[in-house]
Amino acid sequence: MGAAGGRFQGFSGRDGLRLLMCVGGAWAGSFALLSVLMPQLLQTTTNQAISLNLTRQASQLQGRSTGRSGLHSTAHNRALRIWAAAEPPPLSEPASGAATEALTRILRDEDFHGELRRDPPSQRSWLGGYWLAVDRAGDASQRLWVYSSPGTAVPWLWPAIRIGSLLLGGSSGVALFLQWQLQRPMQRVLRQLPAIPSGELELVPEGGMAAMRELSIRINRVLEQLNQQQESRRRFLQGLAHDLGSPLTRLSMRVERLEDKPDSGIALAESLPQLRVEIDRLIALTHLLQEAAGEQTEPFRPRLSAIDELCERVAASYPHQRIELAVPRLLARVDQALIERALQNLIDNAICYGRPPIRLSAHQQKAEVVLQVEDGGSGLSSANLLGMPRIPPADDRQQRKRSGVGLTIVERCCQLHGGRLVLHRSALGGLQAELHLPQS
Repeated sequence: MGAAGGRFQGFSGRDGLRLLMCVGGAWAGSFALLSVLMPQLLQTTTNQAISLNLTRQASQLQGRSTGRSGLHSTAHNRALRIWAAAEPPPLSEPASGAATEALTRILRDEDFHGELRRDPPSQRSWLGGYWLAVDRAGDASQRLWVYSSPGTAVPWLWPAIRIGSLLLGGSSGVALFLQWQLQRPMQRVLRQLPAIPSGELELVPEGGMAAMRELSIRINRVLEQLNQQQESRRRFLQGLAHDLGSPLTRLSMRVERLEDKPDSGIALAESLPQLRVEIDRLIALTHLLQEAAGEQTEPFRPRLSAIDELCERVAASYPHQRIELAVPRLLARVDQALIERALQNLIDNAICYGRPPIRLSAHQQKAEVVLQVEDGGSGLSSANLLGMPRIPPADDRQQRKRSGVGLTIVERCCQLHGGRLVLHRSALGGLQAELHLPQS
C-alpha cells in the first residue's frame, strides 16, 4: 500500500471499479424507478398533453381548427405517425382504465368521438401510447389512426427522467459504496477490538476500500507488536525467576556448610568471597527487575567489553565446579550483564544435564565473536538437535529438559545483540552451545 512506498494512497483502481459498479447499478435502478413513477405522478399533465397531441393531429387530417392556441398553424405542424386502414393497428388493444376514461372525456370535450386504442409498451415507446380513429368524410373505409405517447406529447419527460436518474443514481451509488467499503468494514473492526484489552489481542479483519484496508493493516501491526512485547515480558520475567534460583540454591548450600562447621574460621574465610559473588548477582538481578518494571521492557546497554575478563568472572562464580577456560584477548560491544546471564544459564545446563569436563571458550570468526559452552555428557540423541531452541517433541524428554527457560534466555540475549544461538554436538561428547555475536 501507500505506506510501503512512503506515500499513502487513499483510493485505488480497484476501489474506483467498485465505485463505478455501485453507481452504474444505482443509476439503472433509478432510471427504471423514475420511468414508472414520474408518468404516474404526472398522469394528469400527461393525459392533457396526449389529448392535445391527438387532437392536433386529428385536426390536421380533417382540415379543421380546434381553436386551441392555433394548433392548425404551421408552427405546430409535426410529422404524424398514421395507420391508414379500417382495421385497428397491429398489436393495439382496446383502451381501458381510469387514465383512458380521463383521456376520452378530454377528447369528447374537443368533439372527437373516434375509437381509442392502447399500444402496449415496446422498444419504440417504453410506456406505450394511444391510437385515435379519425373518420374522413364520414367514410369508414377512409378511417385513419393517429398516434401519441407520453414521450412525444411531453418532450421534457425523458430528459427529466435521465437527469433525475443520474442525480439519484449517483448519490445512491456513492452511499452504497461507502456503506459496503467503509461503514461495514469499520463495524467489523470495532466488533473485533475489545473495549477492555486482556490477554493476547486478536487481529482485526482487513478489508474495505484502500484507506480502510491500510488502517486495518496498521492496527494489526500494532496489535502484533503488543502481543510480542507481552510475550517478551513474560519470557523475561520467567528468565529472571529462573536466574534467581541458581544463586539462591548455591547460597543455601554454602550456608549449610558453614552451619556444619560453625567454628571453622578457614571455611568462613573461603566462603565469604563466594557468598559475595552470589549476593552481587542477586542484587544485579533485582536491579533488572526494577528497571523492567519501570521501563516495561528488558534493559539493553551494550558497551565495549573485554570478553576474556567477562568469561573469567563467570567461571569464578562456580568455585566448586571446574570450568575450563580457553578465551583469548577479545574486545566486543556487548551488554555484560546479559552475556553473563546467558553463559551462566548454559553452564548451569551443562552441570545439571551433562558431565565434566565443562569448557568455556571463545574465538573470532570474521566480524563475529563466538562464545562456546560445551560439556562431556552424552549429548542429545534427538535428530531435532539443530532446530533447538524450540518446543521439542513430546517423547523427547532429554531435549525437553535441556531446552527449557534457560535456552530461551540465551536466545533472547543473542537476539538483542543482533546475533544468534547455534547448537551442535560437542567434540567432548555432549552439547556445544555457540553464541554468535557481532563484534561491533
